[in-house]
Amino acid sequence: MTTGGTTRTGLVDCASVSHPAAVSYTGSSMLTVLTFDLSGSSLGNGEPLTVVADGDTVYSDGTSLYIASREWARQPVMGTTGRGVSYSGTATVMPVASPGYTGIYKFDISGPGRPVYQASGSVPGWLLGSSGTAQYSLSAWNGALRVATTTYGTFTTGYEQGSQSAVYVLEQSGDRLVIVGKAGGLGAGEQIYAVRFVGPVGYVVTFRQTGSAVHPSTSPIRRSRGSPGNCR
Repeated sequence: MTTGGTTRTGLVDCASVSHPAAVSYTGSSMLTVLTFDLSGSSLGNGEPLTVVADGDTVYSDGTSLYIASREWARQPVMGTTGRGVSYSGTATVMPVASPGYTGIYKFDISGPGRPVYQASGSVPGWLLGSSGTAQYSLSAWNGALRVATTTYGTFTTGYEQGSQSAVYVLEQSGDRLVIVGKAGGLGAGEQIYAVRFVGPVGYVVTFRQTGSAVHPSTSPIRRSRGSPGNCR
């Protein structure tokens, strides 16, 4: 870290390193959150807090910080690789039948100083777009986190499964973020192109060659769908 023309390096204390409990794969890297007091005369050391995880999307509602990452599931796969070769085994990195999921890590930032790592969880599918737009797929409301994802098609048992999208609601239970609600089957064969959460309502736009819009209410979850070729 460079401040005032001076560069300093440091190590994270072992007591400040956490291992997520709720996801099967927690990354090949270390995710570190730094905290700086911008009103002080210097930045300080950032009070680092580290989690054994990957992270590429950041979202905050002011009191909690959520960091999400794209992951590949580790699961038994039976069938074909899509190249005429029979396959039976456990997939970790993308044989063609390995679906993606999103790992999510929650930090408490309501107090001054270093944040507190609280919980982790995961949902099937990936957030929309790039790391610069994916945060719109996340929204905190009444103590819960809403997440919109698309699960992309996989190739298993000789045929391709199409993509579909869903909105999940997660709540913290101990050190885990658990799924307590879901509106699934949105835009079969399509992917999410836009998400907007307004209070208790979420708007999700999916698109392939025709567009449809769904607006699930997340308390409780419900949905409606436009006719093919229309977006509303």
